[in-house]
Amino acid sequence: MRRAPGAGIASAAVDEIAQFGFGELGLHRLEAGTATANIASQRVLEHNRFTKVGLLRGHLRLQGEWVDHLLWERPG
Repeated sequence: MRRAPGAGIASAAVDEIAQFGFGELGLHRLEAGTATANIASQRVLEHNRFTKVGLLRGHLRLQGEWVDHLLWERPG
């Protein structure tokens, strides 16, 4: 069974990872990066209390092009 985009699966997965990281692993912060054009992933991070902290220019080469990424963080 395929679920439609926006069904909350990614947000639930990020929440589980955050709970594990801050709980069992004792991390004090989490970091994430998204391509500037990846609005869906940015919304998932915002939903999980991540905040934008910077722009990484030409961070990764994707499909032959260097792509800018947004840097996100969530303190524990």
